[in-house]
Amino acid sequence: MAKKTSGNLLLSALFIAAFLFFLSVALVVSNREDIRYTLLVDHKLRSSLAAEGMADYTLMVMRTTSNWEARVTSLRREFASGAVATAQVRPYQQANFSKSGMAALDLVTTGLSGGVKTERHVLLEEFRLADSLLVEQRKPHLFADMGTGFQVLTPEMVWEPLAKPGVLFPLSLAAGSEKLHAIQEGAGVDPPTIKDFQKVVTPGGLVLPGEFAETSEQIPKGHGLTTLSLENNQWSWKLLPDVGEQLGKVHNPQIVEDNRPPGEVTGPPVVRGDGSTLTWEQLTLDWDVIAKSPSEMTVPYEYFNGPRVEWYAITGTSGGIGNKKYFAHGTHYFYSGFRFKNTEQTNGDIRSQGKDATLFREPCILSLDLATSKWTAVLDYLKVDPQGLEEPTVVPGPRPSPQGMVVSPEGECFVRRLGDTQPDWYRVSPGELTLSRLPRQAQLRCIGSEYYFTRPEAGRQMLSSHDIAEHFPSALPALHLGARYDPKKDFLGELEPALALSWSTSIGTLTGHEKELYALVTLTSTLQGINPTESSSQTGLAHFNGEHWQILPAGLALLLPSKSSYRLPLDLEYKGTAGPVVSAQTLVLGSYASDKQMLRRYVPLARFGN
Repeated sequence: MAKKTSGNLLLSALFIAAFLFFLSVALVVSNREDIRYTLLVDHKLRSSLAAEGMADYTLMVMRTTSNWEARVTSLRREFASGAVATAQVRPYQQANFSKSGMAALDLVTTGLSGGVKTERHVLLEEFRLADSLLVEQRKPHLFADMGTGFQVLTPEMVWEPLAKPGVLFPLSLAAGSEKLHAIQEGAGVDPPTIKDFQKVVTPGGLVLPGEFAETSEQIPKGHGLTTLSLENNQWSWKLLPDVGEQLGKVHNPQIVEDNRPPGEVTGPPVVRGDGSTLTWEQLTLDWDVIAKSPSEMTVPYEYFNGPRVEWYAITGTSGGIGNKKYFAHGTHYFYSGFRFKNTEQTNGDIRSQGKDATLFREPCILSLDLATSKWTAVLDYLKVDPQGLEEPTVVPGPRPSPQGMVVSPEGECFVRRLGDTQPDWYRVSPGELTLSRLPRQAQLRCIGSEYYFTRPEAGRQMLSSHDIAEHFPSALPALHLGARYDPKKDFLGELEPALALSWSTSIGTLTGHEKELYALVTLTSTLQGINPTESSSQTGLAHFNGEHWQILPAGLALLLPSKSSYRLPLDLEYKGTAGPVVSAQTLVLGSYASDKQMLRRYVPLARFGN
């Protein structure tokens, strides 16, 4: 019995030993698999973090470096964990994506650790200023006139305030792809003060010059043309040469005496009061030479010319630039002074002949050559004798209205006709106004080779060409995200209602160069399926790059209702606003030489990857 028990114990021990052996082998194998799996998870986590970190780093490089393309092609980062990451940027390829109105890029980053590779994609919307203005080291600048303030969007995509030199007329702001120019109210040079002799008629009928003093009618002061300069990163306004100083003339009074001996007719008359050498204060007259009385003529003949003053001034409130010239409405003034001539008749009487003083004023179209700073009168309705002795000629024909002007890049100037109730535009030529074939619209903008205007449609202002509504969907579908909406709203289930989108464009703020446009647009978003219908409107800055419209500085979501779930990706990446431009009355696109980087802005639309 003892031997049998011992045998059973031995067999049990052998069985247990075998079991423990196989168990230990299984544990070793299992531990190796656990270690391998742990290492795999660890490498996967490291590669994933490397790809995510590389995406954020690359995005930072793209936002802060003007030539990031050169850096990204060779961008490679090694992390302390041993992981390695690379990045590349390529156009986002998806059918019909261009119809969404966005210029999208696909930022692809790859993280590698221990043979495990992770790929991340960040879909970016790219915003850039007008690249067509990158000429001769100049960079685009967008100016916004708010009426009470002035702002500029620099190449670094930052709005900066600017001082304003008095009152600038919004319709006169123009750059023509170069420096900003504007007409400044009342900044013209003071015109010459007109002094003349008062007309005196004696009881005997003799006409004589009376007191020499300022006349009751004077030339009013005009406006000035100013330009905005950028030197050493400092902005300053500078008045350009005045048109009156360049084109104006003053002819001082003259007395011509016929002092030739009787019977001689070839001797030259004596001229006194030469305008080239005398001023008003230096001018003197010896009245004994003219006449003491009708019966005491000391000379047989006298002829007197009063002062003659010619002056030009900017008097309109609109202007434009084309072919490197600034065009403006002006007025041509000419003062024809008091003139008289007394002659003795055969019966001994004195006959007085002459002309009362007259201040002529006629409209004109002025042009300043921006390269030479020389003014010319493109269209002038008052023709003045170069010698200043003959009376001016008033040219007949329709007059331009000083309230509107359109200038093409080629330098063609168009104006409205004074008193015309029809929205016709007339081409300015040296001799007259001729009816043009421009669209019959009260407001026109000429950008590149196209003339833009807006027309009402379904309660909105639609741009005549490249309308923004053509580049965005008319509605956004419903979402299964209702948490961002007020729970008091009568929604069915958790479905966030669809949004109907309606766009309106302000023609008064439209500006641009070649095919690039900037304008303020208003997006009205209407909740669908709600009774009553709820709407909200937001205004922002829109840019058309020749292919797509975009909303600066952060995309379409910036103009959607604040509670819309479509704003979620934007709110995670951008905490700013549309900027001060939303209150602008006028936008002007210009260019300046600047040492600031030409940066582009990038807003992530989505992140995805393995």
